Amino acid sequence: MGTIFTVGVLHLLNEQKHIVEKVEQLMGLCDELELKLRKTRGDSGKLMGTVVRGLLEGAVVEI
Repeated sequence: MGTIFTVGVLHLLNEQKHIVEKVEQLMGLCDELELKLRKTRGDSGKLMGTVVRGLLEGAVVEI
């Protein structure tokens, strides 16, 4: 019975290791997406500012 228990525990530990690795991979992807989202929001804000400034100044804004 001890051998079966040990094999079961090792299997669970391997499964936990796999889960941790997958979570770390997904967290890395989340971090990348968050950075891209922040950049996109910044770019969007700059674009909006340029358009509003152009409208207020009566200038033609090329995008």
